[in-house]
Amino acid sequence: MLQQIKTRTQECYRHAEKARQRALECRDDLSRQEFLDMADRWRKQADRYEYARSGRKSSRQSAKHKHP
Repeated sequence: MLQQIKTRTQECYRHAEKARQRALECRDDLSRQEFLDMADRWRKQADRYEYARSGRKSSRQSAKHKHP
């Protein structure tokens, strides 16, 4: 499960970078902003995956400490 989350996180960061690159290629402000917004949404999704991944690690670690 943790590996799937890591993979999805990496995918989100790749999509964010692609969107950022597209924004740099845009000539009009509206399109540029749309791609920047898209990149931001992908980064936020990656952050959510990271949070879920860190929460799972914490849960597993605390479970280990509860049962000596």
